[in-house]
Amino acid sequence: MGKRVLLINPNRCHHPPVIPIGLEYISHALKHAGHETRLLDLCFLDEPKKRVAHELTAFKPDAVCVTIRNVDTVLYPETVFFLPAIKDMIMEVRSLSDAPIITGGAGMGVDPEGIVSFLEADAGVIGPGETTLVEMLSRPGEIRGSGKVFRGVQPEDFTYIRQDAACWAEYIENGGLGGFTTHSGCSSACPYCIEASTPVMLRNPVSVALEVTTLLDSGMDHLHLCDPEFNELPEHAEEVLREMVKRAPAGLKWALYMRPGHYSPALFELLGKSGAYLITLSVDTCVHNKTYLKDVSEMIHIAKDNGIQTCIDLLAGLPGEEDGAFDQTLEALLNARPKETVINTTLRLCKTLPITRTVLGSEAHRKHIIDNGAYAGSLLAPVFYQRLTPGDIKRLAGDNARIRIAGEEKIVNYQSEPWQSELSEQAEPGQSGR
Repeated sequence: MGKRVLLINPNRCHHPPVIPIGLEYISHALKHAGHETRLLDLCFLDEPKKRVAHELTAFKPDAVCVTIRNVDTVLYPETVFFLPAIKDMIMEVRSLSDAPIITGGAGMGVDPEGIVSFLEADAGVIGPGETTLVEMLSRPGEIRGSGKVFRGVQPEDFTYIRQDAACWAEYIENGGLGGFTTHSGCSSACPYCIEASTPVMLRNPVSVALEVTTLLDSGMDHLHLCDPEFNELPEHAEEVLREMVKRAPAGLKWALYMRPGHYSPALFELLGKSGAYLITLSVDTCVHNKTYLKDVSEMIHIAKDNGIQTCIDLLAGLPGEEDGAFDQTLEALLNARPKETVINTTLRLCKTLPITRTVLGSEAHRKHIIDNGAYAGSLLAPVFYQRLTPGDIKRLAGDNARIRIAGEEKIVNYQSEPWQSELSEQAEPGQSGR
């Protein structure tokens, strides 16, 4: 017998507002399995608690699913910790319904068990929940009060039926973009990333292209890829692009993330034909193979040859960084001339990260920890490592219009949100930056 499932998006960030694609996917999968769903989006609501109470009373859900897109803003010094406000909302649900509460979303990778415990949820899902959540709902007795975290599995051949642009009009009017995925997981072992070394599950290229076509037909012609890195498997990426070129009508504009390596001229040619206009290339100053910086430079040039601009996200000042690594990387980037390079020297420490163990295990590294004392020891609240300051980068990089420094300028998502003062007032002392 089908169940009623309330899907809640508690993300109230507006710069930019992010359409909850994961809940769209979950909703489609649950409906396909015979369940009834209702999406409660709190992003633009003036009185979210009242709306939560109304939906619980009117819909009477058998289960409540809450997506955690971000645990915090991952910014320093302007730091806001989201979990206390989300917990307040979950406690409101608890007071009005005995339905089990399941958490999921991209933010779960920070500390899956810790998040479920902190929020006092019944269970959690890490990774794609389309198949796993359907299975969980068939065994409600195993969910309630279990505190378990389930590893999600992505269905390969699912073609998702998405809500049309009219449903997301307020998002689009405020700078939000439509999104889509080609795979989940990442085989890279970057020690600072919560998506690293997670199971890679590829979607059927035809299903991806049909989803993109559906979004275009509904009025969404500006999209951003939601994969960790598009070129996880170049052969699969090329097949996705061929299907997009074949099936999607003209007029699509889309942006994506890529990693150094795993590329070919054919891949970039297909990207250009498909409407890709901007690649953000994730670069760091860790120890890499000898072709790493050569790959970065070549990718920038080949993208440019195909009418695609490239921006660089450069993470520098990591523990164990070799002498001269930053200078060498910066020189290569200046010579390659991407559209811009954003340099970040602040690392958010998470319980699940190898680099966190490296930092905590060394007295020399521990002196560079920035800890505001909130929830000491849990690493759920924002704790940062910063060996190089923005001032250090300014001195090393000099004055260059193509270089921007995170923390010095308002250049990344969630900086100076109008609701930050509201959340800061809700938080306990020391939870948020100034």
